[in-house]
Amino acid sequence: MVQLALVVAMVCIMQTAAVAGTFPSEEGKPDNVSRDFAAVGAGSILAGLIGAFAVDSSPPSTAIVRESGGRSQIASLTAVTLIIALAVLASGLTAYLPHAALSGILVYIALRIFRVDEMIRIYRRGGLEILLVVGSAGLVIALPIETGMLLAIVLSFVHSLYIVARPYCVELARVPGSTVWWPPNASGQGEHEAGVLVFAPAAPLNFTNAEHICGKIKSTIAAQCPPVRLLVIEANGIIDIDYTGSQTLRRAITELGARNIVVAIARLSDERAQAQARRTGLIETIGPDRIFMSVEEAVRKLGPRAGNRAGG
Repeated sequence: MVQLALVVAMVCIMQTAAVAGTFPSEEGKPDNVSRDFAAVGAGSILAGLIGAFAVDSSPPSTAIVRESGGRSQIASLTAVTLIIALAVLASGLTAYLPHAALSGILVYIALRIFRVDEMIRIYRRGGLEILLVVGSAGLVIALPIETGMLLAIVLSFVHSLYIVARPYCVELARVPGSTVWWPPNASGQGEHEAGVLVFAPAAPLNFTNAEHICGKIKSTIAAQCPPVRLLVIEANGIIDIDYTGSQTLRRAITELGARNIVVAIARLSDERAQAQARRTGLIETIGPDRIFMSVEEAVRKLGPRAGNRAGG
């Protein structure tokens, strides 16, 4: 029973998101899908209390209303009134409605919400994301709808989790003639400070990726020549820090300190991440005087040229 309820909930969520994305209230302006989720959730709770069906945003019904010229809730209320009148006064007529006619309506609706042009754009500009689209579509087509939909959602979640668990990490270099630190371009142009490593992880720091990020830091340090004396973690991409991720990074910082490598953090701009860094002890381990608003400031104040000699 619980499994069926979860499947129904996932179908409602996906259909509501599909309607909000395919049929926005105003052309060219995406809808606030959170508002739609809140409405669907409230409707489903009320439906559960009175023993009715779960509520969701129906792509077929929405497509029919839009194609018929409906622009407000009056269209839906009119449709409900007509359905009630048909059921009460002429329900026997539906027996003469060919199945082919119903199938034709569903095929027409499917063609309206099957956005081939959007898939072509994803193929051209989205890289490997098209594989996720094809895989999800294949699951829904090949399997029963509830199984295919659930597995498509799981596939999307796994893809998102992989991006967080194995984030993009890069060594930054100073843009020549400036104080900006940026990933080197394809030709490798960029200025480096001797004994300084500026490392940027582009993901929240949590239990899924902390070991990976720390391993990347250590392997990058091991490849540097001359040896690293200052590690600056450019933290603009760290928008969240959980306890496990913080403890993993704290242990790595302690190990680096034992090797006379000073660790600093620059551009930790997200307020929530700042609060979590303080609460989990990460700021305490690094040292409040080693938190900077820019990479250049950290390099200027703590780099070898400033005469800094780490003491652990």
